[in-house]
Amino acid sequence: MIRVVGDVDVSNSERLHEVVAQAIHHGSSSLVFDLAGVEFMDSSAIAALLTGAAQVERTVVRNPSVAARRVIEATGLTSVLPEEP
Repeated sequence: MIRVVGDVDVSNSERLHEVVAQAIHHGSSSLVFDLAGVEFMDSSAIAALLTGAAQVERTVVRNPSVAARRVIEATGLTSVLPEEP
């Protein structure tokens, strides 16, 4: 599980890209993103999530904050980044 906390934007999204790449490099066939602690996310954060989703069989979002859910829904990505209870 990849836990994302705080603001994720162009100034720090590279770290999220790195963590996703490491998970995939270590053989993960699925990614679970815990977004409960996300206070803000922009398109660079979405890009990091989508980059990971494109490389694995299964991707889910767990406990998205209101801010994270709003961005995922506004971008029409609920089928690519489905929420798991």
